[in-house]
Amino acid sequence: MFRSLYGKIFLWFCLTVILGFVATILAAYLFNMPGGPQDIGPISRLNHMTAHGMARAYTEEGQPGLLDFLDSFHSDTRCTARLFDATGKELSGLPVSSKIKKAVETHLASPNPVPPKEITSRPSWKRPPGPPPGVDSMSHAHTTQSIRFSTPRGDMFVAIIQFPSPLHFIRLQFSQKPPFRLIIFLAAGFLLSYLLARYLTTPVRKLQQAARKLGHGDLSARVTDGSMNYSEFRELGHEFNRMAGRVEKLVRSQQQLIRDISHELRSPLTRMKLSLELARKRSDPVCQAELDRIEADTARLEELVGQSLAFAHMDKLEDDLELEMVNLGALLISVARDADLEAQVKNVNLAVNVKNVVMLNANTELLRRTLENILRNAVRHCPPGKCVETTLATDDSASQAIISIRDYGAGVPEEHLSELFKPFFRSESSRDRGTGGTGLGLAIAWRAVKLHGGDISVANADGGGLVVEVRLPLPA
Repeated sequence: MFRSLYGKIFLWFCLTVILGFVATILAAYLFNMPGGPQDIGPISRLNHMTAHGMARAYTEEGQPGLLDFLDSFHSDTRCTARLFDATGKELSGLPVSSKIKKAVETHLASPNPVPPKEITSRPSWKRPPGPPPGVDSMSHAHTTQSIRFSTPRGDMFVAIIQFPSPLHFIRLQFSQKPPFRLIIFLAAGFLLSYLLARYLTTPVRKLQQAARKLGHGDLSARVTDGSMNYSEFRELGHEFNRMAGRVEKLVRSQQQLIRDISHELRSPLTRMKLSLELARKRSDPVCQAELDRIEADTARLEELVGQSLAFAHMDKLEDDLELEMVNLGALLISVARDADLEAQVKNVNLAVNVKNVVMLNANTELLRRTLENILRNAVRHCPPGKCVETTLATDDSASQAIISIRDYGAGVPEEHLSELFKPFFRSESSRDRGTGGTGLGLAIAWRAVKLHGGDISVANADGGGLVVEVRLPLPA
């Protein structure tokens, strides 16, 4: 998932949410700290109000009132405070560190006027043992501010206010059981990241789908403007559509050219065949060999024209393919019987093994032509005295019909196997033009099998020869 563009965008958004959460806590903490002795900002004024509040609570209610004030102050702010009198005595009776006591003594010894004094210590990034800093302890603080002041009655006090470290605020979120605020914050962030990542990658996925359709032969595949969210993606979609349009126009014109040439060649071929028959009747027996050669070349050219028209006609069948229930075994035997005449001329045996009765929805003529092309191709490349083996079976789940046709010829180099279904492709091995054929038979077979929702593959067989396997889906 995270290797895709969508996964990477989603991951980065999630990391941004987490880092933003941490950065917000740090920024809120650091920017609200007193900036130094001369800082009289909002926090320092609040500290002065807190200091006078502690003094008032102690003066009016004694030590119990001061303890109540400190407990309430800690609950509201998560800060810790202490109050000292003019002699340096801590008035709440709670423990303080020696460093704090020394800072108070130093502060009391300073001449008047005394501004707020900051006592800083290096923040602890490891959680100290025991309970977190609270009203009953005063240590591990990030920043401590000391305030010396006098009440209207003339009593002098020193207030110490400690701010916990940023990690304390983070630990505070996790200390809840469960940490509802943190869970809600992260869940909302992750959900927003997911939606935003999908929104940003939707145009890319739409473009990918259109490109896949175009690559699989759907020349009408286009990208709609509604799926392009931004002007850059919209312009990319327009460029893709222009490219697809040019490709479609080029392919359509090429197909039309093949159809036109094939039709134009049929009339001269018919006249050539008539002229050839007349020449046979009028020529001497010495010329019969040359006339036979002319007849063979004419027949081969006529076959090429027929195959070219059939291949060009395949595009029209995609939208209007007439299907009927076909007995595949009977059709295969019929095709093999027709091909046996050519096999006998080459002294090649045909063996057909129908293991199952297979019925499927198919276009009979198209399927016949497919099997005929594959079988004749196998006979053409099988050496004399050998056998072409044809097998019909179903897979274990009876969801596919499997037709296997094997010859015992020279085979095909491994690097050329994937090219055999391309129009007019010929391997530069022993299966060359000397064996005859037009180079369109397997291309037509591939298109026909795909039109039926099946698959066709070729492989070199053990012991020599080529195996062509056709898989066709069966009705449920």
